Amino acid sequence: MLHFLVLVTGTLFMAVLVFCLLLGYCAARELFEIRPWLRTGGILGAGVAVTLALLEFTTGWVVREYYNLATQCALILSEICLFSFLLTTRDLSPEKAASPLFRLAFFVFAATWGAFYLPDIFIYPSHFAVGVVNVVSSEFVFIIIGYCAGLALSLLAGYAALRVASALPVPVLTPLLFVALGAFSLSQTVTVAQTLLGRGLVPRTDAALNIVIFLLNNSAVFLYSVIGISCLMAAILLRRSAKVKTEGENPAARRKARSRMRSRMRWSGAALSLLCAGLLVLTAGMRLNVEKVELAPPVPMTAANGMIHIPLALVGDGRLHRFVYTSRKGV
Repeated sequence: MLHFLVLVTGTLFMAVLVFCLLLGYCAARELFEIRPWLRTGGILGAGVAVTLALLEFTTGWVVREYYNLATQCALILSEICLFSFLLTTRDLSPEKAASPLFRLAFFVFAATWGAFYLPDIFIYPSHFAVGVVNVVSSEFVFIIIGYCAGLALSLLAGYAALRVASALPVPVLTPLLFVALGAFSLSQTVTVAQTLLGRGLVPRTDAALNIVIFLLNNSAVFLYSVIGISCLMAAILLRRSAKVKTEGENPAARRKARSRMRSRMRWSGAALSLLCAGLLVLTAGMRLNVEKVELAPPVPMTAANGMIHIPLALVGDGRLHRFVYTSRKGV
């Protein structure tokens, strides 16, 4: 259970957060023309991911390293375009900001995002029964629960981040979004640089190797940055919502203002809780997942009249007990 919970959360959590923060930015700026392009790009990326998963599972044609390199390079280029468009269109109206090139950048981002991050999510279920003696067992059920819990945690945290980002003022949201998107882009750039250097596709120098190794050893900083920025957004919205005066021209307007304030406070609290849960899974959960269990040494046993007798009282404490018997042949 824990293995697939950590696996799915580690694959999706940061990626879903950044994607949903971008969606929240579009909603905050009322860039409604972007939505169809994002939806179409996401569907295309998911279709490519499903196709790749099927090919990888049934054939040996797919070389993931080169596929990942191509999709990540396209994703990084789309993020650079998004950076430039977001910077240059800050003061434009939604109609003028959502230019064809801006929409195309979002389309490419959504398509390459899905093509890169979703294949593993579709491949993981093929590993459910590996090492499981009986499919109809509690072990198999717990594996499925861990997989679904990782999906639910990532998607719910992303949706909560979307609601928070869409409710923040654009001047407050924009710099925070830039930091989160920058950390996300840097994490992908490091992976691309590792592949290029490892395959000798670019000249290897000691300085480049040292930089890449340093960034790889500290890659968790990128994840913590995205989660920290998302938590900061939620905290800012929670504080701002608590200070809003529920005034209005009539009782209906005041009730509407109070309802909006309570909704924003609930989503801020939910976002903080889900982000902390995700961080816990990706830190403590990951550490527990890779931690090796030290087994107690087996207790030597002897046979009497061809039988080995172990008192039930000795093994009835709910803990693991190991025993060893050496046969006459030394086995």
